[in-house]
Amino acid sequence: MIKAGRFPKPLKIGLTAVAWDADEIQRWQERKIAERDTAAA
Repeated sequence: MIKAGRFPKPLKIGLTAVAWDADEIQRWQERKIAERDTAAA
């Protein structure tokens, strides 16, 4: 999903460690919920 641009890109925080910005993940979740609710309507 990341490569396809459908999920936020991770932030490199160490040699092998990554993290995601909480605000970006929150917005992604909100979009997914909206898509689900629109499809169900």
